[in-house]
Amino acid sequence: MFDSLISAVIFEFFGALLKWIFYKFYSLFKDMEVPSFGEFWRGRKEGPENLFYEGMSNILLGIIFCVFLLFVCLLIISKL
Repeated sequence: MFDSLISAVIFEFFGALLKWIFYKFYSLFKDMEVPSFGEFWRGRKEGPENLFYEGMSNILLGIIFCVFLLFVCLLIISKL
């Protein structure tokens, strides 16, 4: 049970980081203020139901990112 909690926190961190990087990159083309990383990590103050969906989307993005990263690493290792 403890390992699933740790993995969820790690996946949520990578998902929030990916969202924050995307917003930073997007703000280069649009003149907009980027929220801090803490707002992506803790969630915005819109209500408890939105906090759940933001957390789940962070975890899902983190899982996709980690699987993609693993796939790229395996491709690089297989070429060696």
